Amino acid sequence: DSSRRGAGTPSESQRIGFYRQVKPLLEQILTLAREPDNGMMFASTAHHFVEFLQQALTYDPRGVLHLAAQVTLAAEGGGYHLDSMAASETVKLADRILTDYRSELRDEAAMADMVQLLDMFAKVGWPDALALLWRLDEVFR
Repeated sequence: DSSRRGAGTPSESQRIGFYRQVKPLLEQILTLAREPDNGMMFASTAHHFVEFLQQALTYDPRGVLHLAAQVTLAAEGGGYHLDSMAASETVKLADRILTDYRSELRDEAAMADMVQLLDMFAKVGWPDALALLWRLDEVFR
C-alpha cells in the first residue's frame, strides 16, 4: 500500500500493539512446527523469529523467553543450533534477559525456558552458550 510508505518508524505503542496482535499467531506457528510427526521450522525462519523476539523483549520478557525456547526446539531438526549466527543471536537475547530481567528468571518455568534455550547451543559446543549457562546462578545471588 503506497499510502504507508514513508510513514516513518512505528511508535513504541504501535510496536507493543503489533507484538500483542501477532503473539497468538507466533504461538500457533510454533505449535504446528513442534508437531512430532510433521512439524519443523527452517533455520532461516527461526533466525528471523529470534530477531523479532529480540525487538519485543522489553514488552514481554517472560513471554519472549518462552517463545525463543520453543523456536530452538522447533528448529533443531533444521539445524538452527548448528549455525554461528543463530548461536550469537540467541546468546545475545539470553544475556539481555540475564542482565536486564534477572528477577523474571526466579520463576521456575522461566528458568527452565532459559536452560532449554541455552542448552540447545551448549550441547553442540558453542562456548558463549555454555558460559552463559554457568552464569545462571547469578539469578539467586
